[in-house]
Amino acid sequence: MAQTLPADAYEVLVVDNNSTDETPNVLHELKERFGHRLRVVSETQQGLSHARNRALAQAAAPLVAFLDADSVAEESWLESLADVFDAHPCAGVVGGRIEVQWDAPKPRWWDDRLDEAMGRFSPSDEQTQLRYPRFPYGGNFAVRSVAIDEVGGFLPQLGRSGAGLLAGEEGELCLRMEQRDWEIHYTPAAPVHHRATGERLTRRFILRRAFNHGRSQYMLEARHGFESGLYLSRARVLSNLLANLIRMNWNLPYLKFICFRIGYHYQRTISERPQPVRPCPGAA
Repeated sequence: MAQTLPADAYEVLVVDNNSTDETPNVLHELKERFGHRLRVVSETQQGLSHARNRALAQAAAPLVAFLDADSVAEESWLESLADVFDAHPCAGVVGGRIEVQWDAPKPRWWDDRLDEAMGRFSPSDEQTQLRYPRFPYGGNFAVRSVAIDEVGGFLPQLGRSGAGLLAGEEGELCLRMEQRDWEIHYTPAAPVHHRATGERLTRRFILRRAFNHGRSQYMLEARHGFESGLYLSRARVLSNLLANLIRMNWNLPYLKFICFRIGYHYQRTISERPQPVRPCPGAA
């Protein structure tokens, strides 16, 4: 609500995706405070992609910007995103910089290369056009409504759902945008701060996330009928594991790298596995 845009130039739309805490009460208080500038809608199909698609269906504006519930936008966020859309009429997506807000002390074993696992995204110090496979993250992600009308919304098979850690829904959407000649842009001038809470600052969370992001990457590529070749083959994964076992090189960024690729090949294996044929009802 504290954006530099005039108050009548934007609204805040909150999608409640089956919350079980005090969210409804908090939203009721905010609604009384901000009136028509805040709208609350419900989406009962569990999952981040379902929630975002509900927002797209409800929003009436020509631009829709997404912010996660555990992120804080700087005051110039919306104005900076809108400036990029204005400057680039073919931009279907504009993403901004994501910095980490540390709500808990970093563990002693932390490596700055792991900041990405807490949502950090800063591919350039300058505004630039991005191409596959480097796309903005969903925690700071804006779309042009006419482009969404052309390519469709987020793929429900991808993205967070409950305790699941699948991802890639924004990347898959960007890939469809690219295929329809819409541009994907990034600006560092529209930052948000993503909270890193204590329960996420664990080795287990980082490796689970990497494994599931690898699964998501394969699902994205398989849906579009290609394998990018960016990820190591099964043989290379095994040889890297053995080589680093000998050298005792088991730093966490490397393990994260390996877990991503194991997840990619795991998903490929189960996707290619023949499905059992079910007998017809009443067959002998």
